[in-house]
Amino acid sequence: MSEQPQDPAEPWNPAYIDALTGLHNRLHFESKLKEEVRRDRRDHAAFSLAVLDLDYFKLCNDMLGTRGGDQILKKVGEVLNAKRKPEQSLSRFEGDEFALLLPGMDLVKAESFAQELRKTVSKARYPGSQLFDELFPEGKLTASIGLTAFHPQMQHEFDLIAWADYALYRAKRHGRDRIVIQEGPPHGSDSAKKPLALFEGLATLLPTHRPFEEKLQRVAVLIREWLAVDVCSLYLLEEKQLVLRATDGLDAESVGKVRMKTNEGLTGLVIETMTMVCARDAQAHPRYKYFPETGESHLGSYLGVPILFEHDALGVLVVQTRVKQDFSEEEIKVLNAIAGFLGSFLKNLPQPPAS
Repeated sequence: MSEQPQDPAEPWNPAYIDALTGLHNRLHFESKLKEEVRRDRRDHAAFSLAVLDLDYFKLCNDMLGTRGGDQILKKVGEVLNAKRKPEQSLSRFEGDEFALLLPGMDLVKAESFAQELRKTVSKARYPGSQLFDELFPEGKLTASIGLTAFHPQMQHEFDLIAWADYALYRAKRHGRDRIVIQEGPPHGSDSAKKPLALFEGLATLLPTHRPFEEKLQRVAVLIREWLAVDVCSLYLLEEKQLVLRATDGLDAESVGKVRMKTNEGLTGLVIETMTMVCARDAQAHPRYKYFPETGESHLGSYLGVPILFEHDALGVLVVQTRVKQDFSEEEIKVLNAIAGFLGSFLKNLPQPPAS
């Protein structure tokens, strides 16, 4: 693909271009998003956002290598770019995720267009596609799409990203190769904050005879679903190191492998201080540290809560989002309560063997 801006009317700016695909990058997307929000508030003109993520793309990298995966991403970029209309802005958002701003489209029109995109991606031929029968259930590359539209309840343009990301998360959780529409705030009817229901779920789960690791993983899933965040992880303190023991949202293969000292990163800071650490812009925090083994990228906010039993630190409950956001007082109170709840159970659960 030629490394030129999608819109010839826009000035050439290398900082706005994704080096791999030649598409616009996230920086450009966020700039265009602000423009569209201003236009909507001024002219009340409808616009929607579609966030597309390739299904099982990690398998492509595993089977074809990073170079083969890159070739697929380039081809997907070409396929999507060929389908977009001149007024639409297409960006490679991050990794295998692409974002399209759809000005002038309400959710009905946007869903019809998104269905075309989804079908076009699955019909295209890709480098290494002879292996797709082995890689994918349907023998073809598929994509999930989260779709939302600007809404008066949105306080900030990045709310639109959060809504679309949550819709995408739901599409992945409900089988992939589909479109899910988010018409209201993620904390609305389909993900209502009902702390009692969450605690009941945990209370039912933890005393069972399920394996230790399975219990912790289910805890991470329950919390992530309740909060509608991008990541929930549980780190346990083992022999003066924090070990990732469960995660919903990060690379599952990193469980048991990611280890950090208590003087490393924001999670280490939670143990050092024995208090909650909340960073709205995690990457700007002086204690931020990137751990590539987790598959973490572009995570905006961080909230770490110590798991304590009496005066002993047992681990850290971590939630993260892709966008910068604040957590409500209710959310923080509930997570603190859950951490205490976990502390009492962890003291009585059989510990996993040392890795």
